[in-house]
Amino acid sequence: MADKIEKEFVSLDDVSGGELFLGLAESCQIKYIADAIKALKERYPKLQYHITSGDTEQVAEKLQKGLLDFVVLAQVRIYSSSGSGLLGG
Repeated sequence: MADKIEKEFVSLDDVSGGELFLGLAESCQIKYIADAIKALKERYPKLQYHITSGDTEQVAEKLQKGLLDFVVLAQVRIYSSSGSGLLGG
């Protein structure tokens, strides 16, 4: 699987156009994702981007159905106030 992903990224050097469907889980990290998308747009100006946002379950489901090419998911970790460790996730 890792080899396949690596080959896909190497092939991006030959991208002259097309469409990319992204799914973004809503999180406080969205600014960093927006910066990365901006850099992709500058590198591949003929590539069209379609961005869908939602909660983790929604975007993961769309990826499984083949409606999205790539998703960025967020995992929330909740720690107890006593510092005794992870409560969920």
